[in-house]
Amino acid sequence: MTKSQKDPTWESSSKILSNRASGVFNVNLTKSGNDITGAEFTDPDVQALRRKHPATIKDSETKLAAVSLINLYFDDENQKTVADLETFAKIETSQEVTGEQIVNWYKSLGFSCDTSQGRLTKDLTKSLSSSGKLYLTTYKALDKKDKIQQLASIGKGFTENNFGYNPDISPVIQDESISTVYNINWSGQNAYQEYLARNKSFNYDYFTRIDISKGASQGDYQSDLTIYNIRQKSAPEVENTQFKPTIPDVTVPEKTGTFNSNNWKVNEKLDTELREFKNYIFQSLLETCNQELNASFLYCNRSQCI
Repeated sequence: MTKSQKDPTWESSSKILSNRASGVFNVNLTKSGNDITGAEFTDPDVQALRRKHPATIKDSETKLAAVSLINLYFDDENQKTVADLETFAKIETSQEVTGEQIVNWYKSLGFSCDTSQGRLTKDLTKSLSSSGKLYLTTYKALDKKDKIQQLASIGKGFTENNFGYNPDISPVIQDESISTVYNINWSGQNAYQEYLARNKSFNYDYFTRIDISKGASQGDYQSDLTIYNIRQKSAPEVENTQFKPTIPDVTVPEKTGTFNSNNWKVNEKLDTELREFKNYIFQSLLETCNQELNASFLYCNRSQCI
């Protein structure tokens, strides 16, 4: 009898243990062969960051995200507040904080960090999450008339499968979702293949803010600054890759629809029949754009599906 061998494409898992001084948190990694296909942060206080603040809170989301992230490095007796950040930055409660002010505040508290200006990329987000590291991203509104001109999220993990790449970019305010948007000409012959290719490479057009309680988009945004590798200055330096923001080569078609995949989670081990059924459901959703759907997954209006 020959000895059975494990298929290298089979899924396996491993763990990264926390070392907070170096900015590393507990993470469960899922692998397919040698490729990491998922990262899930398991620290309860990291998991508690998701929508931890009520929707009625008056403080800006960027300030709340910056404070929530840095407080992971402090004990209960030394937690920082939004007022601490405002005092350092010399800004009023009504004024928004900039990414540069956040970086300078972190440094004043005894931390080092790196930054990436511009587009949020798959390489950066996947590498950081696979290393057990969190990151803070700020977003600028595309329309200067929008009431909320800046958003922020804390990146903590990702999933990747045959249907795309989905980083966990978690808002810290309840009833809010920040989702990627892909403009696709669905009348084209290879529209679905184009969507899959762009989703797998995280080649999005922009982000949209969705108010889950209202089931409505509240504005479109583009990533502006990502702060990562946050660690105590006294901690040993670790080797890291310096990422440069990239600009996608995308031609926007005249007639477009948009599809939000942020909550589309599919088991990769589906059989052929279920894959065909999924494609059927996908096309049906596109054809019924004017129906009200679950806001955390799809929001549809006259001309677009988000």
